[in-house]
Amino acid sequence: MRPLEKQQIVIIGVVVAIVGGFLVLECFPLQKKIRTLRAARLEQSMFSTKTAMNLQQMPILQKHLEDIEQTVDKITLKVPESPDLGPLLRQLASVMNKYKLRKQLIQPGTEQWVNQLCRIPLDVQCNGGLREIYKFFKAIEKLDRIIRIESVRLTSNTTLRGNIALSIQASVYYESVPNSKG
Repeated sequence: MRPLEKQQIVIIGVVVAIVGGFLVLECFPLQKKIRTLRAARLEQSMFSTKTAMNLQQMPILQKHLEDIEQTVDKITLKVPESPDLGPLLRQLASVMNKYKLRKQLIQPGTEQWVNQLCRIPLDVQCNGGLREIYKFFKAIEKLDRIIRIESVRLTSNTTLRGNIALSIQASVYYESVPNSKG
């Protein structure tokens, strides 16, 4: 093989420098941009997939929200704006009388405030048969005011005649009207 001349070596060097410069100045930055664009496209694709999944769940969440709003509306209707316990106590006594529960005691406690909601504890006691007590619970569940049963104690007497003493710790609530609690 014949030795290369000086001019050919210079031409080869220039070509190598041009190719090297092209690689360094054009290809490598383009490769970096391509990697960045691929990562951005992957991220956008994942975001689009997540958005599509969220859009599919939107009707389910909307239905759930409507159910919650209906429940809140029902509860709001059963939480009055005044502490008027008279009608409620009369309703409880009437239900007890209806199911022939004896030795009735309904004792309201001291009001306890949390934000705009007031809790009034109730101590309810009576005696009767198990069926009547069950019917009593079903009836108070249908009253127009929420009564939260916190504890129930059933005690049978020693005569075994089916007479049971019922003791309930419950709470009723009302919302405060602005400037109503002085």
